[in-house]
Amino acid sequence: MGGWGIVFSIFIISILIGVEKYVREEAVRQDYSILNSPCSDKKVNAVNNLISGCHKHNMFSWMPNYFAERLFGNCRSLNQLPRCKQTGYGIRFAPKP
Repeated sequence: MGGWGIVFSIFIISILIGVEKYVREEAVRQDYSILNSPCSDKKVNAVNNLISGCHKHNMFSWMPNYFAERLFGNCRSLNQLPRCKQTGYGIRFAPKP
């Protein structure tokens, strides 16, 4: 197998990483669309999905975001939410604007 096996393995790993990133970003886009919807009982879950890893991200700030999100969960900005709604969700560890 030799060199071609290594090249093929790197190719497959690259595709898997790309697919995983696409699926993760689609989930984030879906959470943002739920937050922008006028009336939804899923908004609290969407907020939790977007900021679930913020506390750990702050503790391990030296770690690149790509790896931190995979280990601890998302830590995305909630700037699009009005301030009155942010306090209603009990947000403590959301990233600063």
